[in-house]
Amino acid sequence: MSTKKVLVFENKVKIQNLEKEVLTATDKLNEFTELVAKIINRDMTDDELQELNRSGKNFALNELKKDFPFPKAEDEFNLNAMGLIAEFRQLERFEKTHGKEWRQFEFKAKNGKFEPEKIQPIIEAERFYADTKEKQQILAFAQELVEVWDKAKRLNLDPIFRDFVGAFEPLIYSIKPTGEDIKIMIDERGISSVFRRMDLEKRKLTH
Repeated sequence: MSTKKVLVFENKVKIQNLEKEVLTATDKLNEFTELVAKIINRDMTDDELQELNRSGKNFALNELKKDFPFPKAEDEFNLNAMGLIAEFRQLERFEKTHGKEWRQFEFKAKNGKFEPEKIQPIIEAERFYADTKEKQQILAFAQELVEVWDKAKRLNLDPIFRDFVGAFEPLIYSIKPTGEDIKIMIDERGISSVFRRMDLEKRKLTH
């Protein structure tokens, strides 16, 4: 059996919301960058922007410390002496309000600005793949269950759908289209919950 990953389920609504959120977060992170550039009175290199993304306001504070007029005094005293206390407090408020928006995503600095990475772990976490032999066996088993139900119906065995589905939840579910007989379907969302549990158990064993 091939171990090439097969997409089983994706939470499309959640993914669409996250794709919108990452655009807003990018704007807020770049706005934060502009505030920092203003307070340290210079543009930053892409490497410095990456450090800014990791350190937040502390990056700006460390840069300002290089020019503190009273190195042995408190930070607030020096910021007051430099006439930058109001600007630094604004920076702190902005990060406190919006930092959580951009910290859930991955960014790269390019030509003085941040842009979101093409692959976002938080978005990929909403896609579930049969990417191991064991997971593909589970998916194949769910497909076999549907085939077994269809064969039983063709043979007029009249299986009890509640018992059949209940025995193999969450791999399958039943539907009854208007004017049609009961059908058994693969439950992609249910299978993804099985995969999630498998991944959690695997992580526990490796830690």
